[in-house]
Amino acid sequence: MKRRGLGKEDQLHKNFANMVKHYDCFNKLNNVISWTYLPFGENRTLETGALLKAKGTKKGYPDFLFRKLDNNICYNIWMEAKIEKGKQSQEQKDFENECKSSNESYYIFRSVEEGLDILTEKNILLN
Repeated sequence: MKRRGLGKEDQLHKNFANMVKHYDCFNKLNNVISWTYLPFGENRTLETGALLKAKGTKKGYPDFLFRKLDNNICYNIWMEAKIEKGKQSQEQKDFENECKSSNESYYIFRSVEEGLDILTEKNILLN
């Protein structure tokens, strides 16, 4: 069986997460309660996919979630990684619109640097 390597978007996810872990290790995340990668779009068996759907997994959720505490209020920052020519699915567009209508932050980034710039802009990364 031929082993498939990481695709470009998977590599972007991995490299971005590694940089965030690096900042986290050196206490350079500002008031971040938690952050995670959301593996909802991964390849999986039909059985696993059916089980996750039965448990309530939904399409359209972004790749990363950062939860930040500011003045005793928790803010969610949703981030979707896309490669250069990658496009959002309709479910992802719908999720983005839901975020915008409820004043939650939603960003798309196409490189590790762009993702880190967003985190800096949102005062999540400390210099």
